Amino acid sequence: MTCIDQLHRSACGAVVVMLCVVHVAVGDWWERPAATWYYKDDWRGLALLGGRGYQKTFHFDEPVESGWIVLWGGRGYCLAVDGQPVGENVDGVLIDDYDLTGYVKGHKDVTLLIEGSRVCAEGELVTRSGQRTAFATEGDWEKVGGGKPRTEKMRLGPSTGAFHRAHNGRLLRYNDEEKGKTAVAETLARLQRLEDQALFLLRRLRPAEEILSFDRETPWRRAERHAEPLMKMAREILTNQAIPAQKTGQFRHVQTLVTEAGKLVTAAEHAVSTTISMYRAREDSRPCIEPHTDAS
Repeated sequence: MTCIDQLHRSACGAVVVMLCVVHVAVGDWWERPAATWYYKDDWRGLALLGGRGYQKTFHFDEPVESGWIVLWGGRGYCLAVDGQPVGENVDGVLIDDYDLTGYVKGHKDVTLLIEGSRVCAEGELVTRSGQRTAFATEGDWEKVGGGKPRTEKMRLGPSTGAFHRAHNGRLLRYNDEEKGKTAVAETLARLQRLEDQALFLLRRLRPAEEILSFDRETPWRRAERHAEPLMKMAREILTNQAIPAQKTGQFRHVQTLVTEAGKLVTAAEHAVSTTISMYRAREDSRPCIEPHTDAS
């Protein structure tokens, strides 16, 4: 029994329940907030079809030092590198990524084998001198047993269940390009948490006398007045500078810009979180009102 046969047998008995998430595409995934997981809509690889597995061998003039891969299989997959099993997935719900360094280091020839009926992958192999070779599944891969696979562009769609086309993967940091995407998305996510959660909580904790007051020096008004321009400047740096720099391949510059924006977000977070902590401390220090009991 092959690896993929075992996956299909396992999948038949699995019941997977997932939340329905509706995605509205605005730019690439990293132009939207993301923390830990992201909705991958920038596939370079093509989906391979028509076989039970697909493989490709890469030849180098010097030893390979490191590598990584992002991989999806519609009904599961098994990944092997130079005959060594690396990983597998039984249901195709998520996109997986693997650090291939331990499997390719020191090799001059690297063979990637992906078992599965419909798969898509992309990644990178780096030689000892730093030469980077990007790869992606496309028409020059071979089916296991011979012949060329059919190819199809990855079509985006909502990730709504175990047997739907899923596009959710973990944020990556394997190279400067992926680090830039992750840094932008994570900083946008920090801004979103400030706007949607922290500022909301700040207002919810206000005492009644401050809500009714027009005093501009109440703690929550001071915190908002301090945080909002910082948040605006951070978003402008990300939107007007970091994202265009990422799209033009200035990946190192992106890190500098995101660091600058992150410092502004940190200052805004501090202003809001400090005030929230103060309000909570006030609540905790209030004396409890004993319930009235009738002695008779």
